[in-house]
Amino acid sequence: MVGVSILGQDMLVINTEEIAVELLDKKSLKYSDRPNVAMAGELVGWKDSLGMLSLGDRFRKHRKMIHQVIGTPATTAKHHAVQEREVRQLLVKLLEAPHDFAKHIRRYVQL
Repeated sequence: MVGVSILGQDMLVINTEEIAVELLDKKSLKYSDRPNVAMAGELVGWKDSLGMLSLGDRFRKHRKMIHQVIGTPATTAKHHAVQEREVRQLLVKLLEAPHDFAKHIRRYVQL
């Protein structure tokens, strides 16, 4: 194993499969977590989104709730009609006013 720091981010390079399996599979709860991204989490206000949560009880509860809604093929199939309608609407808007691309896309990414 080799430790390096790149642009202030510490990294561990694992060069054998045995060590990788030991650390990532057998001891994953101890060693894995998400990095703290202050700009997205604190300043932008996304700290409570699933992608920004640290591993733990709160993360597991959020992941479980999301899985109940979109976690299986059966649950995602419920949303196909809405997705198809929205895609058609987006394509029509893009054809009618391609110069407003950012405006059209913004509708689908608002939080």
